[in-house]
Amino acid sequence: MQMRLALIFCNMKWKKLSRTYGIRRLEELYNIHNVLQHNGLAMRAPRSSILSEFYLQHLENSKIYDILLNCNIVGYLRYVDNLLIIYNERKRDKEDLLYCFNNITPKLNFNIEKETGGSINFLDLTIHRDINSFSVDIRGRSIKKPNSFFF
Repeated sequence: MQMRLALIFCNMKWKKLSRTYGIRRLEELYNIHNVLQHNGLAMRAPRSSILSEFYLQHLENSKIYDILLNCNIVGYLRYVDNLLIIYNERKRDKEDLLYCFNNITPKLNFNIEKETGGSINFLDLTIHRDINSFSVDIRGRSIKKPNSFFF
């Protein structure tokens, strides 16, 4: 099997993102009925991250799950809007994967980054692919001078 790693970034088009599902879900959970915004999500508003998470979970359960099955994706991990995909290169090309994800909805735009030299960076990890296994290194950040907080 020729396994490959790919990192897919989800870029939300905030002004076009439908608030209907997220607002409905928030109203159900917290019995809130006075939300006035009619279109899109406000940038940096506290509720925007909650509503976008509801929306992405809804897409995962309704559409992304079908893509994972139909595209023979071996591994899938999502952290906020970053998706780590493990796929079989003989069965599916990375451009096909990107096409499938970008056809989920016109309100989201996905970009793909393929592994280079058998490794890929995901969050603060570097994931290395060998012939039949994966290994993970924690990427340390170099600190040139120590952080000091004075009270």
